[in-house]
Amino acid sequence: MNEIRAKLNQHVRKIAILLAFFVCLMVIMPRGALAAEAVDPTRACSLTLHCSYQLQPLEGMQLRAYRVADGTADTGFTLSGAFASLPVQISGLSASGWATAAATLAAYIQPNGIAATASLQTNSMGIATQTNMAQGLYLVVGDTLKIGLNSYIVEPFLIALPSLDQEGAWIYNVNAYPKIVDPEEDVPYYDLLVLKQWVDQGTDAKRPASIQIALLRDGVVYETRTLNATENWRYTWTNLSNQYIWSAIETTTLADYTVKYQRSANTLVIVNTARSIKDDDKDDDKDIPKTGLDWWPVYLLAIAGVALFTVGWRKRYGSGGKHDAS
Repeated sequence: MNEIRAKLNQHVRKIAILLAFFVCLMVIMPRGALAAEAVDPTRACSLTLHCSYQLQPLEGMQLRAYRVADGTADTGFTLSGAFASLPVQISGLSASGWATAAATLAAYIQPNGIAATASLQTNSMGIATQTNMAQGLYLVVGDTLKIGLNSYIVEPFLIALPSLDQEGAWIYNVNAYPKIVDPEEDVPYYDLLVLKQWVDQGTDAKRPASIQIALLRDGVVYETRTLNATENWRYTWTNLSNQYIWSAIETTTLADYTVKYQRSANTLVIVNTARSIKDDDKDDDKDIPKTGLDWWPVYLLAIAGVALFTVGWRKRYGSGGKHDAS
């Protein structure tokens, strides 16, 4: 009987060790590695947009999707087509960095006459769907929707087709929920302050003496101004009618800099970062949706944990131990 119990305990120990290895591997394995299969490059995708404000669906919202980059969420993206030459960074960004990149890319659409890949309009449920879309990274923008005295605006955003779910499986029919704001702007006129910021310490010798900024009215160039150090790289346009959508864009080409646009209320900040300097909006890793976590210490810790578990088990139940079955 004692021999049978000893053999049984031996088998139990082996099974426990194998289970411990399996659990550790499941915990430390990157999300993408858990995907059931590699992305199928031949599959078309669909995009469904759900638009609502304070739980109320928004009917009749006009939306446009632009394919801005080639690639997938696991391999990374490269700007392509009409967006290929833009000085916008889209690799290794943080969550806020992706939002800024979307706003920056959106600023170039109308001035450059870029055609939308797909145009959509929400139904009575606030839903719009586009099928048969090629894989890639898409920018989604929308027109201002006016209902009564309220105006609703979709904040531009980027979305990958296909996308990865929480378990690392590929989703080819993607649902998205755009962030929609109601500016509640009831003044007939307002001002727009444009600030230029340089992130080029140590390489500022390449900074131009001045740059050109264009004021856009409903996406069309309305006026241009020159910004320079004498004016502290800023300018304010005043008495802009609220009947139009006003924005601004940098029209000077800067080969040694990337650009991003950050708008808050009536202030637009245009940031030029030297390509040799790390952008604060970038994560340590290089592409979404990876987390930037270095996995080799986790592997070592997991292996060490299994080793300690094995030693502890042997001390408790091993041959000659005080807890050994007898």
